[in-house]
Amino acid sequence: MKKIFTRFVPFLLPISLSSQAQIPGLAPEKSWDLNGYVKYMATSTIFNSSETIFDNIVHQRFNFEFRFNDQLRVNLGMRNRLLIGR
Repeated sequence: MKKIFTRFVPFLLPISLSSQAQIPGLAPEKSWDLNGYVKYMATSTIFNSSETIFDNIVHQRFNFEFRFNDQLRVNLGMRNRLLIGR
């Protein structure tokens, strides 16, 4: 696990640093932003004995960002999963 982590992290670093760059003249219209999604997935498994098992997943994520000024911003995120099945 440590070997995979040390090989993967150097590739993420340039991407995360380059994503911090601002486009000149393009300022956000408001000081906050809220986005996210809600997903639902259902699966069923039918065995040879005609027994059926149903699994349901509800996955939700919310991202909130508040910009105080050009140098200071706060990002908050929340993710939940609800697993229901038999």
